[in-house]
Amino acid sequence: MDHIRDGGLGDKPIRIEEIASSLQISTGYALETFQKVYGISPRKYLSELKLHEAKQLIHQPDLSLTRIATMLGYSSLAHFSRQFRRWTGMSPSEYRQTVGGIHFFE
Repeated sequence: MDHIRDGGLGDKPIRIEEIASSLQISTGYALETFQKVYGISPRKYLSELKLHEAKQLIHQPDLSLTRIATMLGYSSLAHFSRQFRRWTGMSPSEYRQTVGGIHFFE
C-alpha cells in the first residue's frame, strides 16, 4: 500500500486509501487520477519531493547529515545515505562536498 507522509517531514503516514475514502472514490481511481494529473505515481512523487528537500537541507552546512535524515523521516543516517545514493549516485556527504555552498534551483 502506498503511504504519503505529511509534507515528507511528519511522523504520521497518510495512506492513499484514506485519502480516496475521504473523497468517496476508489483507491484505484485515486491512483489513476494522480497518475494522469502528475504523470507519475504517488510513491514516485513523494520520492522526488524528498530528494528535493534533502538537497535543500544538505545546502545548509549548519545541519548535520544525521539531523537531515531525521528531519526527512529516516530511522538512521545509513538508511538515508543508501536512499540518497540510489537517487543521485553519490552519498549525502559527497553531494555536500560537490555542491559546496552553491545553491541550484531544480
